[in-house]
Amino acid sequence: MKERPSHWRWLTIILLVLVLAFASTASTETLGPIRIMPLGDSITYGSSSTNTVGYRRPLYQSLAGAGYSVDFVGSQADGSLTDFDRNHEGHRGWRADEIRDNITGWFNSTPADVVLLHIGTNDISQNQTAASTAAEIGQILDDIDAWETTNNQVWVVLARIINRNDWRSGTTTTLNGLIQALADTRIADGDRIVAVNMESALSYPGDLADTVHPNDTGYGKMATVWFAETVTLIASLTNPDRDGDCDVDGTDLAAFIANTRMLDITAFAGNFGRNTCL
Repeated sequence: MKERPSHWRWLTIILLVLVLAFASTASTETLGPIRIMPLGDSITYGSSSTNTVGYRRPLYQSLAGAGYSVDFVGSQADGSLTDFDRNHEGHRGWRADEIRDNITGWFNSTPADVVLLHIGTNDISQNQTAASTAAEIGQILDDIDAWETTNNQVWVVLARIINRNDWRSGTTTTLNGLIQALADTRIADGDRIVAVNMESALSYPGDLADTVHPNDTGYGKMATVWFAETVTLIASLTNPDRDGDCDVDGTDLAAFIANTRMLDITAFAGNFGRNTCL
């Protein structure tokens, strides 16, 4: 490989010194597992699942089994089995506006790096319109964005929610279209959101235990969808090539400075100047 000019070596040294100096003052957090907040209503809680583990247990065990270091966070801890991280923010019977009104407090108490948001079922059950429900989901995202301004960055995996086996199923599909449009608009504006389609992941009514809650098979399918997107995010968040252009340069440095929690400074420094894909 052709040796880089000396000025490149000096630039690299200067940039890394700046990274080390900035990182030492920008955050006092200790690097650790990726903090994941399962967020929503009784479907996040795990109602109608065996041992009240919902999708949370199979998701956690899949992540841990694949070698990922994760920490489920939240003020709640449910599930009669103790072989997984039981923390979450799944609140039975809650609507999107109730999640909105509490999200900042939860983030202050148990900060997250990744949020798995599935909300809207109870809004529809209480005859709220799809449009007003989508607007409140947007307000949840606004509050997360506001929290980020003085804390760490957060990625939201936003679900087009599972459907139901009653006369409100059409409203659910309408809401899901609005959720996707909401996600698309915010992504175009640079928001850290990815959308997943839980509606099409399940079969109806075969994967439901009642009119709205999944059975164990349905929850397992939800876990599979969350897993695929979470793994992709973790790979992105811990990769020093933050912009995916197969080199680690000043652009990646800026992204790293903005969020040092996800990647150890030694790992970043060791890859700075790399010009091959990771």
